[in-house]
Amino acid sequence: MAESYEVSSVKAGLNVSPSVMWQIKAGGMRVKVKEIGVFVAQSPATAPVFTLFRSATTGTATTSLAGQLCDVAGNASAAALETAWSTAPTVGAVPFRHIPMALTPGAGVILTFPEPIVIPINGGLSIVNLNAAGLTIGQFSCYVKFDE
Repeated sequence: MAESYEVSSVKAGLNVSPSVMWQIKAGGMRVKVKEIGVFVAQSPATAPVFTLFRSATTGTATTSLAGQLCDVAGNASAAALETAWSTAPTVGAVPFRHIPMALTPGAGVILTFPEPIVIPINGGLSIVNLNAAGLTIGQFSCYVKFDE
């Protein structure tokens, strides 16, 4: 039986485009992504354009957050939401979703996947800001709901 997990992160933006902001990385089990939310917490100088890509390479994470069980009696998650890398992930050429965002704090989007996006063992799914520029980098939040 699949276990359900959630994980979230708040982080400062970057001013280099494209910027991988988060990566959902599978461990020793396939991950089925059911929902992703991305929001503007603090306005950047340039309106972000978040795009969801399958990771071509997963990079080397230096900071990650483990998925939290929805049912505390379940097993620990093998997947993580990565937020920083010594070697950043690279992404494929064709995105799943492309989301232009407003500059307003609280602006956001919730992406639901009735047919989950499956991340293979040791694979990744990257959330990328394609329009990261300017002196004010802003702050963004993201959450992910998934099954393993």
